[in-house]
Amino acid sequence: SIIIYCGFLVQLEWWIPVIIIAAAVAGFYFNRYLNKWDYQHREEQAACYTRMNYIVRKSEDFAIAKDIRIFGLQNWLQDIYDDSRNLLKAFLHRKERNDIWSYVFQIACDFVRNGIAYVVLIRMCVEEGMPAADFLLYFSAISGFSDWINGLLMHFSNYHYQSQQISSIQEYLNKDEQFQFEFGKPVPEVGKWELSLENVSFRYPGSETDIIKNFN
Repeated sequence: SIIIYCGFLVQLEWWIPVIIIAAAVAGFYFNRYLNKWDYQHREEQAACYTRMNYIVRKSEDFAIAKDIRIFGLQNWLQDIYDDSRNLLKAFLHRKERNDIWSYVFQIACDFVRNGIAYVVLIRMCVEEGMPAADFLLYFSAISGFSDWINGLLMHFSNYHYQSQQISSIQEYLNKDEQFQFEFGKPVPEVGKWELSLENVSFRYPGSETDIIKNFN
């Protein structure tokens, strides 16, 4: 298909298919750069979500609700949540700004491609008397060739994005094991296990009063 399109468009100007391919390749590498940016900064976004979800879970936990009220931690937790939300908002603004620049760059490439095609074809119609049927034929060929090249490179861009997602999963699966299964001690074989608490006391650091005393 590339050979057929190029052979047909070379009859107009030899540099027209070159410009079309160059514009498509430039858009491909620009999108690839943005996808790589998202991949490299994924942990920054995940850290914001993790921090916010942790604060929400702890705020809804009845086990520490008493401590939150006694020590007046409501405003402190809200401040931490707001800081994390602001960091996430700033990150999403950067990400959306990159996406906007991607669309702007694609529109610019399309404008240059179509503009050059119109200029060449209109000049040939005015100066060389090209019929309207040939004008439509060549312009349709230019549009079809551009769509074909852009579609092909878009598939490569999607494959690159999917490979990055698979790489994230592989990084998780290939993390070093924290537990030393090979060097651990075997569990004694007994018929029954029992966990008992005898005379357990607990107090908060800096406090002189036990909140749990002689717990069994």
